[in-house]
Amino acid sequence: MALLDCVVFSPLMAAYYWFDLLLLSFRLQSIWLHLLYFLAFYLPTLYFVTRFGGTPGKLMMGMRVVESSGQYLSLHRALRRDSIQYLSSTIHLLLLSQTIAALPNPVAVDSTAQVFEAFDRYGGWWNTADWVSGILPVMDVLVVCMNRRKRAIHDYIAGSYVITKRSYDRLHAPPEEPGLQMTGDALPAR
Repeated sequence: MALLDCVVFSPLMAAYYWFDLLLLSFRLQSIWLHLLYFLAFYLPTLYFVTRFGGTPGKLMMGMRVVESSGQYLSLHRALRRDSIQYLSSTIHLLLLSQTIAALPNPVAVDSTAQVFEAFDRYGGWWNTADWVSGILPVMDVLVVCMNRRKRAIHDYIAGSYVITKRSYDRLHAPPEEPGLQMTGDALPAR
């Protein structure tokens, strides 16, 4: 499902690398391009999860993200569900900001390799925090593999469940009228 999401959002990801937003942020001495990129990535995800019950990849695979009541996530729960990604992105923005502020001449950075050298040299403990936050998705996958309900850390944080569309449809099917039961091809008498 995550791979399908990558395919859906690949134009946005390609733009990030095509325009080399990391290097451009150094040349402009601003984190605003990165912030706009993260918003362009996360806002549609929030919309899809709250409106349709899943990211495009989950929807294509016939899955839905729901609360324990069986309803799609509220905006508050959807924000909590993505909180690990927001934390990781915030740490990355703070590292970028710290490095740009500490560099003697950020405009002189000419390559992505020099950007990573600048992170190592001027990023301080934010650089370490950025590397550690990169481990969180791996831990998330491991947690899914280790529990019976296949819930990730972000599902526990938000109180969410990923279920099949068929299960979702069964939860929301209208109740049958009492006393009317169909057997075989017979229609109920009215």
